[in-house]
Parts: sequence; structure tokens; C-alpha cells
Amino acid sequence: MSRLAVEHLRSSGASNAPACFIPPADRRWTRLLAETPHDVYHTPGYVTVAARQENAIPVALYAEYGSAASLVPLLLRPVPEHLGAPPGWLDAVSPYGYPGPLIAGNPRVDVTSRLLAACKDGARDAGIISIFMRSHPLIPLPPTSMRSLGRAVRHGDTVYIDLRDHQDEIWHRMRENHRTQIRRLVNGGFTSRLDQWEQLPQFVALYLRSMVRHCAAPFYFFPERYFVELREALGGGLHMCTIHGPAGELASAGLFTETGGIVQYHLGCSSDDFRRHAPSKLMFHEMQRWAAGRGNRIFHLGGGVGCQSDSQLFQFKAGFSPLRAGYWTFRMVLDRARYAELIRRRNALMHDATPAGSNLFPLYRDQTCRTPEDTRPFQTAMSHSS
Repeated sequence: MSRLAVEHLRSSGASNAPACFIPPADRRWTRLLAETPHDVYHTPGYVTVAARQENAIPVALYAEYGSAASLVPLLLRPVPEHLGAPPGWLDAVSPYGYPGPLIAGNPRVDVTSRLLAACKDGARDAGIISIFMRSHPLIPLPPTSMRSLGRAVRHGDTVYIDLRDHQDEIWHRMRENHRTQIRRLVNGGFTSRLDQWEQLPQFVALYLRSMVRHCAAPFYFFPERYFVELREALGGGLHMCTIHGPAGELASAGLFTETGGIVQYHLGCSSDDFRRHAPSKLMFHEMQRWAAGRGNRIFHLGGGVGCQSDSQLFQFKAGFSPLRAGYWTFRMVLDRARYAELIRRRNALMHDATPAGSNLFPLYRDQTCRTPEDTRPFQTAMSHSS
């Protein structure tokens, strides 16, 4: 991240602004989290690790109104160098995951709308060109307030388990073939282990092979240092579950976060040698039992590829629970002149026009030459588990 970009961030945090960017070390960040339900994606540690991965500045848009306050975790990114934009041109994106806006103190719709409008104005005043914001399916805000931010896109549903239900109920709500395969795995000698971190290198190697198999986007080929830094940042809030075959072989593995009563499935993979056994089904089953035993409220499995309900991945997760939560993203163009200029530069470099139906935002970051018919959603690797 350039020195100029850092100075730009510091200058944008004037106390008289309607909203300001605050760094992870700002006490207002941790104070707001202590006052309202939140998830791992809202924590300074997680946002900082995500920023390192994307060569970005970790920040939160913070605003106050009366006794209420809002917090929006974001990553500030310089415009791609190949577009030749002047130094200091920045856009913003939510960290990878579900870091939707938080409101503390007064959740009334009118107050929420006022706070979110202040955040949007504050980002515009700081010179941010655009913002791509992800919602949190389990911590929703009023739709009318969120739609005022910009274009709202509903991508589909995510799957979760209510851990406050009795284990017998959770088990019987599971799809029958899931229950059958879990029994076969247990009877066949497959076992689960938790937090055996000496196996992290094996997990990383297996994960990268899985990303190759799924043809994941380059972003999702996380290096080993990402997992090490994530564990250091989250401490006891990050857990690794591994499933082993009868001879002790690593069959499946996943990373899970635990924050404020919410357990999230973060990343996972399975060995090619054991795919026909579906060992990840045992992993999810064991993790929900473990999470419930620790008094957590929700186990969130996430959605499918692009959060599409007709994807094979979503159908796999849907077999664990009938409970659903909607996932939205919000796209805000704050400086239309600079946004249009960047699209012009992108199109000139790519020798094509960005398809009107493109799902990527901001459009000037689209480096693919596609036909208008190719509007497949940007694939995520968060939930590749098969």
C-alpha cells in the first residue's frame, strides 16, 4: 500500500465528518463490538489479516447519531495500476466473508437509515470511488435502510443450524442420505480430531489441491502464511477439524470460527482418495455437536457457489438443515465521473466493452473478455468442501 494512500486515509478521519474511517486499533471499534452482537468478520484482527491478503488498508466506516453508532468493516484498495489512474484513487470492498454493517445503541429504522447515509456520505467526502459491501445473513438490517446505500443484489440463501434445538431434532432434520453416510463413516473407522495444529501444513496442501480441482479464482489460493496469521489474529476463535480414514490418513479438513455464539464454516477441503466416502459430512456433523456443547447459538454453513440455491454445493449443505438466511450485496458508485473514466480505460485496454449484465463490481476491475450471455456469478471458494 502506497504512502500516499495511507496519508489519504489519515486525512479522511476528521472528527467533524459525518462519518470517518477508523483503523483497527481505534477504541471505538472494540467498544462498539462489545455493545452489539457481531461475528468474526467484524473483528479488527480478521479485517487486518484480510487486508494483508489483498494489499489493502484495513478500516471501518464509523458514524454516531445520538446514543447510536454504526460500524462498517472495509478494505481500502488502490485502483489497479494497469488503469493508469492518478495516485490516491481508492475504492473499498468488504473483507472476504459476511461483514455486514453493525448498528449499536438504537436499532430503529430511521436511526439506522441516518447512520448508513452518514457512512455513505463520509466515504464520498473522503474521495472513495465505489464500495462493494457484503451483508451478514444472520445479522440483517432493515431492507429499506440497506437499499438506500446503493444497488441491492440478492444472491440466494445460506444454510444454518439452530444449535439451541435438541440434538435429536437436529439429527432427524438432516437429509436421510446424510445420516446414512455419517453412520457408514463412523462404522468404517473414520474419526474426527479438533485443533491438531501440527497438521496445518497438510491442511494447506490439501486445500490448494482442492482449489485446483474446483478451478477456483486465483484469489482463493491462500498461502500458508494466511492461515498462520489468521490463527494468530483470532487465537482461540479459530478451530481446525480434521477427518481421518481408518489408517489415519487425512480425508477431509476445515477451518471454523467461533465468535459471539456464532460458529462459521470458513474454508474446507477433502482428499481425492476419499471423495466417494463424503468425509466432510462427518466433519460438519461433529462440528455442530461440538459447537452446541460449547453453548453456541448458530452454526452457519454458508451458501453455494455464487450463493445459488441450485448449485451442487448448496444442495450438499441444505441436507444438514432446513433453515435459511438471505445473502445480499450492495454496490455504491460514489464518484460517477471517476468511475466512468476507469471503465473507459478498462475497455480501451481490453479492447471490448464490459457486458451490461456483468455481475462483477466495480466494473473497471473486470479483466475478462466475455460475451453478454456470460453472466455467471463470481465463484467463491469459501464453501468448497466436497
